[in-house]
Amino acid sequence: MAIWTGNESSFKVQTEVEIPLPKMRDLLVSALEGGSNYWVDQLKFDFGDKKKEECVMLDEYSEEPLPLKYVLPFFPGTSLLIKPVEERKYYELNLTVICHGLQEMANVFPVHFKNILEDNDDAETADVFLQVALFGELVYG
Repeated sequence: MAIWTGNESSFKVQTEVEIPLPKMRDLLVSALEGGSNYWVDQLKFDFGDKKKEECVMLDEYSEEPLPLKYVLPFFPGTSLLIKPVEERKYYELNLTVICHGLQEMANVFPVHFKNILEDNDDAETADVFLQVALFGELVYG
């Protein structure tokens, strides 16, 4: 669906794209290891009704299990709980939040979203994604 932006020279076009799960995992790793580590204070795991042993993804290169913090949000019914510095509240990162964050990123931060699609993302892009997913906007930095 195309939407006229009110500017005589542009239209906003919504389209559907697929982003592979490994790409999203890499984005989360980049956020937690570099892009967002200046504001992420603590992590907790919410397994929902799953057992920890059910939440395993293997690294495609080494066949070793990936750290739980990088895979838990991608299992239905589970969440990675993230507490920002100087806050008492934990924010929930799960499949629903990730999908909503991607859509918001495409709408509000199209340059960063394009970087994800073109494998040109970096720690900044990963930070923008995590903040938009959790808060709906950029809060830090």
